[in-house]
Amino acid sequence: MCKFSSILALALSLFLTACGGDGDVSSAASQPSFEVAAFVAPQSDFLEPTGFAGQTPPFPQFKDQTIRQIAHLSTGGTAIKIKFSNQFGVEPLTLDRVHIARNLGNGNIDPSTDKPLTFSGRDAVTIPAGADVYSDEIPYQTERLSDISVSMYMKSATIRTGRRFSTTTTYLGSGDLTSSATIPNSAKLTSLYYMSQVIVSREKKLNVVVAFGDSITEGGGSTADAYNSWPDQLSKIASSDFDVSVVNAGLGGNRWVKNALGPCGLCRLDRDVLSVPGVTHVIMALGVNDIGLGYYYSNAFKDSSQLVTAGQIIDAIQEAVDRAKAKGLKVYLGTITPFKGTYYYTSGQSNEIPYGSSVPYNGEQVRQDVNAFIRANKTIDGVIDFDKTMQDPTDPQKALAIWTFDGTLHPNDVGYAHMAEAVDVNILR
Repeated sequence: MCKFSSILALALSLFLTACGGDGDVSSAASQPSFEVAAFVAPQSDFLEPTGFAGQTPPFPQFKDQTIRQIAHLSTGGTAIKIKFSNQFGVEPLTLDRVHIARNLGNGNIDPSTDKPLTFSGRDAVTIPAGADVYSDEIPYQTERLSDISVSMYMKSATIRTGRRFSTTTTYLGSGDLTSSATIPNSAKLTSLYYMSQVIVSREKKLNVVVAFGDSITEGGGSTADAYNSWPDQLSKIASSDFDVSVVNAGLGGNRWVKNALGPCGLCRLDRDVLSVPGVTHVIMALGVNDIGLGYYYSNAFKDSSQLVTAGQIIDAIQEAVDRAKAKGLKVYLGTITPFKGTYYYTSGQSNEIPYGSSVPYNGEQVRQDVNAFIRANKTIDGVIDFDKTMQDPTDPQKALAIWTFDGTLHPNDVGYAHMAEAVDVNILR
């Protein structure tokens, strides 16, 4: 018996050697797998009062319709799963069928790559109000900087949760078109619905960098469907040199201290940074809306509590830094970019009186004070001086107009390229 076992072991060893194996049956049978985020889309409540006209969905629900949404993946893998959210819903959300496929542009997919997603083995899933759900992981090869289409059919679904200001087009069609190569007569939407993360599995670990900010991080003002936000362009630059995933957790209108067009920065830090699969680094770039929207909302809502001080913003930033460091992340802070010329800019002029006050508000001084704190901060791993990057040399309180989409605040594609180049990619290694 012992002689037979020895012969069998020798034969197995020779077989593995001939096949290029290393003789370790267990390692040959299963390779380690690491889950990392390849795409992030922070969710907000579409029905939250915004203080602006026209900032609610164009219709209240999807009814016997398919939406096809695009996820631009910063990294690739051999398997995939997707997180769907009904965080702000007040009733259950049913996704009746979900498919993924390689995106060909203009709402078209490559049918040969079409695969259904399941949820505990079922085609449909009902997500309770306030909850999230992950699809089952399926084998699916993706590459870095590639695009997948996620097609979702809903018999009836209330529109409440999503990314209000998307830089990619969502295509809407009638009936179940989840496997259709095209979306005939599609309506084109500018929001992303229910889809909050795309997670891929890889054989090798890599760093996951979360860009955490407002519309300037989200990519407001960049060319639609071109992936030219500064996180997207940073991902392109870094990926040409080494493997890294840079995911965009920007949320238009976001503030550190108060809710606005979504949960406040401190409120969503766990959801959109600390719990992101594989996260190793965070670049925080928030604050301009605390200053500007705080002043605007104080008058629009007749609510003096909307106004914040430099001290409140500084305390919020430091709390976020401390929480991220406690999780072992490398933390970088971006300075607040110039916003002179915007509708909510203030510099202490006599007519810049917030609601409930008799004293003018000097938002520019608040920005300068917060930026001074950021530049002097010794608890972080580094500073990215977006303020100096975007300044007009002849008027440093204003962004260089030729680098902006609107002449004042939001960068254009070129401006975002300069912001991406302001980040030393070596800090992402």
